[in-house]
Order: sequence, then structure tokens, then C-alpha cells
Amino acid sequence: MKESDLIYLANQYLKMEDKAYLMSYKFDVKEENLRTMNQFLVNYRKKIAPDINHESVLTYREAFEETFHLIQIIGIGLSGIVGLIGLINFVMTMIYNIRSRRNELAMLERNVYMGRNFLYYIYNNFISYIEYFGFDASFKIFCSYN
Repeated sequence: MKESDLIYLANQYLKMEDKAYLMSYKFDVKEENLRTMNQFLVNYRKKIAPDINHESVLTYREAFEETFHLIQIIGIGLSGIVGLIGLINFVMTMIYNIRSRRNELAMLERNVYMGRNFLYYIYNNFISYIEYFGFDASFKIFCSYN
């Protein structure tokens, strides 16, 4: 074991070093005693040695949980924005599709088929789809055009 790996008491450390460096003490505590030890260190800092600082596993866990919750909030927010954009895109596609179909039918009605001829044209198309694709597929195709 190297000399730098040893842990010294504060008085011994100050005798060895000319300058005052930051000292750190590390020790293991069982998981079930973490809260008790943390509370002891907080009380020790407040009452006996207010100039020292301590960090524990609990401090890092709390910081990690805060960061994790922040990332979750950002992720949920971005997912909501992307979902909203997708919903708006879907609605706009449906509106555009309805308008274009109306324009198509209006153009057919105006230019080629008037009144009863227009209904005859639609009816014949529907019948031809039934003959070619069968009733179920034809009905779906016909309904998608209207």
C-alpha cells in the first residue's frame, strides 16, 4: 500500500503537508444505516464542525433522481409536441382530401356530367368495381372516393 493510500487524522495530515489541501474521508455504511449516518453527519456539521462539508450516496441519488425526472418531463413534452404535430397533420390531410374530392366532383358535374348523367356515371363506376373486385373491396374503394 502506498503512503498516499493511507488515511490520516487531521492533525497528522497537517504536520505532513505545508499547505492546507482539501481532506476527504471515505467509509462504507450498510444500506439500512445510510439515513441514520447521514442525519448524524448533518447534526455533527451543524453543532460541532460547521466548516466541514459532507457528501453521501443519498446526495448523489437525489441529484440523479432530480435529473431523471427532468429528462422524463422533457421527453414527455417532446412526445406531446410530436403527437400534436402528427394530429394536426392528419386533420389537415383529411381537410385537403375532402376539399379536393369536392372540387373533382364539382368539375365532373360542371364539365361532363349534368344532373342525372352524373348519378348514372357514379352508379356505373360502382357496378364495374363490384364486377371486378367483389362487393367488399368495391364498397371500400367506392367509399374512399366519396
